Amino acid sequence: SLQSHEYTWRYVSGISKETSLTRVQVKESLQWLSEHGYAKKSLGKNGEIWASTQEGRYLYAVICFDGVPVA
Repeated sequence: SLQSHEYTWRYVSGISKETSLTRVQVKESLQWLSEHGYAKKSLGKNGEIWASTQEGRYLYAVICFDGVPVA
């Protein structure tokens, strides 16, 4: 959900709605991603907002294209 092309920064509530995970599950996941350098947070007008780091975007691409043959 952090990789959505529609948004750069996301609120926990939006990620929760999009993924059908609880806000607690989303928050725990984002905290883990942040602790490992894959996500970052900032403050938006309605509270904490989250985005992928460069490392997070790279990891997402590796996972998405795992097993895809390279010509």
